[in-house]
Amino acid sequence: MKKNYTKDEITELISNLSSDNQEISDFAMGALLIANPHRHLSDLFEALQTGDEAVKAKICYILGGNSEKRCVAPLLSMLNEKSIIVRIAAIDSLQYFPDKNVIQKIIEQLKIDNENLHHAAITALGEFLKQNLLEALPPLIDIIRNENNDLKTRHLAMSKLKFLDETELNKTLKILKDITDASLYAQVLLFQDELKEGGEQKIKKINKLIENLLSEQDFLRQFKIEDKLVELGGQTARILIEKIFEDVENLELRMRARIIFERLGLKIIPAFKTLLETFDQYEDFKQVFLFQDLITIVSDRQFASLESSLLKVISNINEYLVGKNPEIQNGFLFIKSDIHFALAKYGSNKALEDMRNMFSDGTKRHYIDLIKAIGLIGEKDFLLPLINQYHVYKDFKELKSAIKKAFKAIAFRERINKNNPIFDNLSDVQAQNLKLILR
Repeated sequence: MKKNYTKDEITELISNLSSDNQEISDFAMGALLIANPHRHLSDLFEALQTGDEAVKAKICYILGGNSEKRCVAPLLSMLNEKSIIVRIAAIDSLQYFPDKNVIQKIIEQLKIDNENLHHAAITALGEFLKQNLLEALPPLIDIIRNENNDLKTRHLAMSKLKFLDETELNKTLKILKDITDASLYAQVLLFQDELKEGGEQKIKKINKLIENLLSEQDFLRQFKIEDKLVELGGQTARILIEKIFEDVENLELRMRARIIFERLGLKIIPAFKTLLETFDQYEDFKQVFLFQDLITIVSDRQFASLESSLLKVISNINEYLVGKNPEIQNGFLFIKSDIHFALAKYGSNKALEDMRNMFSDGTKRHYIDLIKAIGLIGEKDFLLPLINQYHVYKDFKELKSAIKKAFKAIAFRERINKNNPIFDNLSDVQAQNLKLILR
């Protein structure tokens, strides 16, 4: 099999998906799974709308093996198909695209009276829980508690609770404490026993490993200790956060903690959510700088479930800054810039007005992350301020490049060219900078 196929070859492979010859059909599916998505996704999307049941299901599975966000909308459209087989295939693939909207659409499938469809939806919700997307939890709790559901389905939903971190699992078990079915209640008790028995021992183990990590000089042994801390998951993240805020000036601890946070990936979400929503030490700039450093760790699309938490941080900072002198207000621009960049990476525009207020007319220098955020989600009213910002940074190559990229990204999205009326009343300096930006 090869990665790059011609359009005619792609068309033939898609046609072969419906072949009665199993070898031909399997080869076509395998080839499309590894083929360059830029060359064939549009053809797959088209076939998804016109193919028969078997072809649609196979294409759904193929799209699930692709990381392209463009696959989400076509897969979601398959949740409206009459065929349960196609719906199940779509759900199976949508679990690889963690997103609140996707979760909601899968939850809606639980309203359809079909056991196999329910089981597919529950399995997908479990995968979202594994990625710390707690929006998937309420429907699972509802399934477990609903005595009209068959026990097999309720047990399947219960089994997915194992993906919760300790804190969320504890809260969920309290909700389920009055469950009447003996076998389900036994599972609740089992989860509780595991939490009770493992909790204190686990905390002691993590603390000891951190202590050993900081005293160990050998690089390979350090890496092995980090491996063990990563294996212990979200609890490691919680304890490390506590320790670094207790000892803010311990740079070795901060460096090691950051490495472990990055290796933990999505497992840090519950601990970071708690931190973001409870941090209030804005008078202590050392803690604020540490807080800001941690925010940069979650500046990636995979942490989009932290959107509401970051929005709360912006609100908390703005509330704190009311009545403060300009020097203190300016001191918080760096952390707000990083927050806006993270939100922009998530694709969120819910703090766009705050970003407008920060950037204003662009005549004051701003941090590069704010400029990058504007490039990602900014609208046309940022174009003139970006021209002014270009002039402010006329002697700084990296920042000029970032401003150019932001300007061109917005202009492309908004379909604005240099002859647009918004540029009619530019000053001579602004007109010259516009030419430099577009050059």
